[in-house]
Amino acid sequence: RCVMPWGRRTGKSTMRQGLIINEAAITSGTYYFGLVLPDHATAFKVFEAFRKALGAFVKDSKGDDKSQDRWIDLHAIVPPQGPPPIWFTDALKRKWARCQSGSPNTGSRLYFWSGKYPHFEAIQGFLHPFHRLDVDEAQQLHPQAYAIVTPMLDDVRGSMCITGTPWHMGIGNVAFEEYWLTATDVAVHD
Repeated sequence: RCVMPWGRRTGKSTMRQGLIINEAAITSGTYYFGLVLPDHATAFKVFEAFRKALGAFVKDSKGDDKSQDRWIDLHAIVPPQGPPPIWFTDALKRKWARCQSGSPNTGSRLYFWSGKYPHFEAIQGFLHPFHRLDVDEAQQLHPQAYAIVTPMLDDVRGSMCITGTPWHMGIGNVAFEEYWLTATDVAVHD
């Protein structure tokens, strides 16, 4: 898990879009990503911004500002031919090689959910594994939203990025501060 104290208007969405493209390129089969946001209106705005910014990568999409059925499908993305970047770990190098030798990415599906009560309860029941789930403005999410999204990563040992503002008065701040304190404790002791 990765925890980031990230200010507003500092490039989180652009960073996530680049990360999605890069992770999809080295994921065999379909890449699945979910983003949990504070409410439906925010989730819809971010969905619209992603759809516009991803441009020609977008194959299909569905979304409104009232439901949890909000997604973007991307075309297949493959890494360029040749060796992987020199900074790749052994695990990333194996993924790179798999995608170049007959098991490429076949597309991606990105979900945009509200983590507000009671809407977060609709974030479950997916039969496919998630490679990445991100939580944005985590201090504003209902604490039970974490209990639903965290197990969704276990099938493929997916990753999670949690961003927010610690020591905020939002309903989900207690859960976010636990992540924050864990991250800062690890950073101090490493």
